[in-house]
Amino acid sequence: PRDFRGYSKCHLFAGFGVWSHALRSAGWADNRPVWTGSCPCQSFSVAGKGDGFADKRHLWPAFFHLIEQCRPATVFGEQVEAAIRYSWLDLVQTDLENSGYAFAAAGINSAGFGAPHIRQRLYFVADSTVQRRQHEQTVAGSNIAMASSTRPRIGACGDGDFSGLANHHQGSQGRPGM
Repeated sequence: PRDFRGYSKCHLFAGFGVWSHALRSAGWADNRPVWTGSCPCQSFSVAGKGDGFADKRHLWPAFFHLIEQCRPATVFGEQVEAAIRYSWLDLVQTDLENSGYAFAAAGINSAGFGAPHIRQRLYFVADSTVQRRQHEQTVAGSNIAMASSTRPRIGACGDGDFSGLANHHQGSQGRPGM
């Protein structure tokens, strides 16, 4: 974790600047702090062995350890949709919310963005509720009303309420063992 301290942007498990390009395309300012991560998908992909959490390439625990230690303000992530069958998204949401982050997720089809194939992906955003509350208190103390458009959102989904998505997997026994 100490190797990451002092950096305002970290893109982990990412290819050739894909997250940077996506954030810029969405209007995210280059000087705005953010961490991104697309953990390896082989553990959960239908093309993989299907070892799930037992696969040594399941790197969410390592990514989350860095998040807990360094406390980035905002984290974006992505995983294959098949991971939902393993309760991967439940694990990610639980870990982040228990660490003080607000969490939202969405399933998005890559064909909707011009890709020549149909691949469902899970995307999530986690916003540090502690840091957001501190900002809101500072703004409220200055008698300046904070516009609702400054709240973190995904797409055009109102308040970004995707609460049912993480619990989509029926019969989940809670947090998977590590």
